[in-house]
Amino acid sequence: MQLELFTKFDIPINIARVFHRDQKLKYHRPILAHDRLYFDAYLDSVIQSHGTVITEIRSEVTDAAGEPVVTSVVTMIGEAAGQEADAATTAAAIASIRSGA
Repeated sequence: MQLELFTKFDIPINIARVFHRDQKLKYHRPILAHDRLYFDAYLDSVIQSHGTVITEIRSEVTDAAGEPVVTSVVTMIGEAAGQEADAATTAAAIASIRSGA
């Protein structure tokens, strides 16, 4: 789902370097065995700063009557797309410092 949202909204994030920072779940009622559930996802926030992208994705789970069942809010952090060259330069600089060169 996250990849679909990142692609749909053209989020400048390097998907290979993303991690799940936080997730909050709010249960509005118990999920029952006979429930027919529907899932909708929303991109609530995107912040890009200092080579990092922070996104907040909200998922709403509703039942057949449209009543809320679960709300999930996930915070994802990743490297901004196009930062690969900067990362290699930074790694080389750190290696140089460690070796005393």
